[in-house]
Amino acid sequence: MKGTSLIRANKLAEAEPCFKKALDVVPDTQKEMRRYIVHNYSVALEGLGRKQEADQLMTRYAVAP
Repeated sequence: MKGTSLIRANKLAEAEPCFKKALDVVPDTQKEMRRYIVHNYSVALEGLGRKQEADQLMTRYAVAP
C-alpha cells in the first residue's frame, strides 16, 4: 500500500522498491494481491520511462494491462 501512496504522490522512484519488496514477500497463492502489485509496479516503471521493463514484468507475471 505504501508504493501505491507514493505513486499518487508522484514519487515513482521511491515506489519502485516498495513493489519489488512486496513481490518478494507476497506468496504466489495470493494471486489478486500479486496482480495488484505487478500492475502498480509497472505503472511506476512506465512513469520512470522504463516501459520495456514494465512490459517484461507484466509478461513475466502474466498480468494483462
